Amino acid sequence: MYKCAAQGGAAPSWSFCVTFKGLTDATLAWQTERFLELETHREGITVFVRPEIVAEIALDGVQSSTRYPGGVALRFARLKTYRSDKTPAEADTIDSIRALRSE
Repeated sequence: MYKCAAQGGAAPSWSFCVTFKGLTDATLAWQTERFLELETHREGITVFVRPEIVAEIALDGVQSSTRYPGGVALRFARLKTYRSDKTPAEADTIDSIRALRSE
């Protein structure tokens, strides 16, 4: 399971979904190795990493949410791929994700 976050606004990042779908065995092995390389610290079973990886997330919709600090939640979010051709500065912002709301 991993938490998705986007840049923008007053906070350094805004969380907007938690997902574990879309992971193949090969992807899970790669991300485990890569995330451990990026590890900054741990709290219990949670591993915190430097925000250096861009993930492309497939989704069925975006809706308002009080559960996530970003104010939105992705419906049926799943990992599509990791984007080695993108830097975190090129990733979508929380505002662009909010603009996708279907409500």
